Order: sequence, then structure tokens, then C-alpha cells
Amino acid sequence: MSKNIKDNLIDSYNKKAQERELDSLPEWKLAERERFLTIIQKENAKHFLEIGAGPGKDSLFFNRMA
Repeated sequence: MSKNIKDNLIDSYNKKAQERELDSLPEWKLAERERFLTIIQKENAKHFLEIGAGPGKDSLFFNRMA
């Protein structure tokens, strides 16, 4: 019996999960993240929507900064 599309996507995502977790972020990404953190802190923002969150590394970062 063949897998459905959803199962194939889950399998594909999970195969690279550990590799994505180990990837370090490039310097420009770290700098951009800090720049955005400064902006949202100045605005006293409590919530924002991250579109295209990928594996969620930025979401985790901003959640920890809250």
C-alpha cells in the first residue's frame, strides 16, 4: 500500500530534522534577528506573526526573549 502525500511530507521533513537542528545561523541572520528584537522592544510589542517560520528557530528565539 502506498503512502499518502501527507505521510510522504512528514517522512521527508523528519529525515532532515536533526540536520536542521544542528545548522548554525549565518552572521547576517543573527544580526537581523537582534535588529528586529530591538524594534519590537521599543514598540513594546507583545505579539507578532511569523510567516514562513520554517523549523521555528526564530520563533523559539523571540519566545525566549519575551
